[in-house]
Amino acid sequence: MPISYQHHYSGYEVIGFQHHYDTKYRTVHAESRYKEEIGDFDIVFGHYDHMSCTLGYVLSKVFIGQGRFYDAQELLIHVHNCDVRLLGWSHLCTLESALALAHTYRHQGLWEDAAELEHDVVYYATKHRGPKDSSTIDAMNNLAASYWELHRFSEAEELLETAIEASEIEKQILDIRRTTFGSSHTATLLSMSNYAMTLWKLGLHRECQKLEEQVVISRLETSGSEHPETLKIVANLAATYCNNGYPGDAEPLFSAALEAMHRTFTSEHPYTLDTINNLASVYTALRRWEDAMLLYTALVTTREKVLGPHHEDTVQSASDLAYVTQMHRTFQDEQDEQASVTESA
Repeated sequence: MPISYQHHYSGYEVIGFQHHYDTKYRTVHAESRYKEEIGDFDIVFGHYDHMSCTLGYVLSKVFIGQGRFYDAQELLIHVHNCDVRLLGWSHLCTLESALALAHTYRHQGLWEDAAELEHDVVYYATKHRGPKDSSTIDAMNNLAASYWELHRFSEAEELLETAIEASEIEKQILDIRRTTFGSSHTATLLSMSNYAMTLWKLGLHRECQKLEEQVVISRLETSGSEHPETLKIVANLAATYCNNGYPGDAEPLFSAALEAMHRTFTSEHPYTLDTINNLASVYTALRRWEDAMLLYTALVTTREKVLGPHHEDTVQSASDLAYVTQMHRTFQDEQDEQASVTESA
């Protein structure tokens, strides 16, 4: 019953647009806001110019925020091809559109496609931006994660060893942003969240927890309790608590995050489903079998509807449900046996 984490992405700096539609507005309203302020989506396709790429990238982030990964994938394929054609692989926008496209592949379980694209990003980021650039570090971490999913463990370990050295530069970038923008600035908090994720991937779990606790406090103060980025980092902190052996501390955070996600996202959004899974895992760790059964039952039903019965996440949830159901049955049998012994005595 694995605990999952939410990732934080930076994205294009969109000149002329004052919003990130998947963060300023609630995600369920983001697309309508986009239509009001920008207009027809069809202008993105069939054009190979910078504005079309920019519009496509922003819209893809809306779709990602809504959990519509296939729709985002279709847009990002066009955007990435446009970036390669206009800007070349050395440009940061090209690297970011490639990472975003790989992100949609990962969420659809297309690990081979994700790894192939991430391999290209690592190559070109290392070549043009250097092995210690933050975009190179992100690409290495993502490719390593894909290799783990594909059971290519030796390659994943080699990448992570390189990322350990490069992560020192990532920390320096964080320190610079703290000095330049302040500890509560959005750019600083994004760097803190990403660096915390790097620490976790490198096995530095206690350090990750301390940093995430700082980010949660700052996010609550600056963005409020229902901002999408707040919800993601709260859920990540809860996951860290659980993986560090503190499921009791994780439970109230997951519960609060899940309640807010139902309002901010939708009941079928990937972040919501991941948080349901994580809370069910906490209940399992706490031996709250009935609570875990209720959540896993709902999770299996929703994932069958959204992903299909044969998707790996659906299969995993069904397996988890079978496990907690068996454990609940065993617990009930033990309780009945104890009650019988007490009565006979």
